Amino acid sequence: MGMQQTYGGVARIIAPLFYGWAFDSLGVSSPYFFSSAIIAATIFLGFGLDKYARPEVAPRAETVAQGVNVQPELAASAETAIAAKAAVGSEQET
Repeated sequence: MGMQQTYGGVARIIAPLFYGWAFDSLGVSSPYFFSSAIIAATIFLGFGLDKYARPEVAPRAETVAQGVNVQPELAASAETAIAAKAAVGSEQET
């Protein structure tokens, strides 16, 4: 978060100076073209980031039955599922 604040502060100092110079030297619309180029560059930087965001996977029931440390809500639902499976299995045997 500190790095973002640093870059944001530097951008708030540098950007107005650069865009003012571009407005005076290159023309009235040049700051808009530079801004659109920077925005396009940041959009292209975002492509491919989805492979770094992994979905959270719930633990398997066997893992919960072995006593591995998991969240209590998941453990309770897994234990219920194991008990239901055992009940169905015992009904089928009779």
